[in-house]
Amino acid sequence: MPDDHSAQYLNIASDGTVSVKLSAPNITCSVSLFGMADGVAGEVIHIVLAKEISTVSEFEAIRDNYYGYYVLRNDIDYSYSSGDLALFEPLPVFYGILDGNGHQIRNIVFDTKSEAADYGMILHNYGEIRNLTVQTSISFYDSPEKQVRYVGGIAAVNHGTLYNCTVSSAKYFYVANENSYAGGLVGLNEGLITESRCYAIVFGDKYAGGIAGKNTGTIEGCANLRNLFVDEENAETGVSGIVGENSGTVTDSAHFAKVYVGLDDFNFSEEHEDMAA
Repeated sequence: MPDDHSAQYLNIASDGTVSVKLSAPNITCSVSLFGMADGVAGEVIHIVLAKEISTVSEFEAIRDNYYGYYVLRNDIDYSYSSGDLALFEPLPVFYGILDGNGHQIRNIVFDTKSEAADYGMILHNYGEIRNLTVQTSISFYDSPEKQVRYVGGIAAVNHGTLYNCTVSSAKYFYVANENSYAGGLVGLNEGLITESRCYAIVFGDKYAGGIAGKNTGTIEGCANLRNLFVDEENAETGVSGIVGENSGTVTDSAHFAKVYVGLDDFNFSEEHEDMAA
């Protein structure tokens, strides 16, 4: 048999019943049986082992396998990883499944002084992120000349699927850099975002939205619940509570706060607490 991270035994009865016994700790096993015909045992058995994550170090280990299946056992708080708010290095890519299981990843702080142009917990998501809340904030208020492209709480660019995800922020996203695309969840959506929501205040240039800065994919059943601030009007201002620029599909989604246009006369340090509520 394989190593300790595999099944100790797998038995398939003639009626299709599958019995699996696992010996590895912190691993969840799900079994799918396909190909049943005339009472003969299935021809194809898919067994998916989900690695359970309960610490920052275990979450960081995702970098060893971007194709894995991961499930959070509890909230993950990056402020406790070093006794302080350490700078988070985004996952460059993700192809697997990350199930938050109703939990949060908190206190993600990005290095806004780096040479990067894209920012997010994941830079390019090709996988599935579900049932997850990410609590983070980001500000380029002191770096208005920095070249910034796509900024989102969960992903800079989403090519895959976000389902039942939330981004919240104790502060705000301030991404008013020229030609930037800022979204509460993602900077650019080329995939699917469904049944997700944003509780983060977003300040942007022209292309800012509660869900996505730019959408060329599909957004459905989503909500933005905090105020949005854009420096200039654009052709998509009417729907910018959800997206900043849209050439994709947005359905059954709603913006439940206000959109403010113009940041020149806005005293950011003194007024944002009242206006952003």
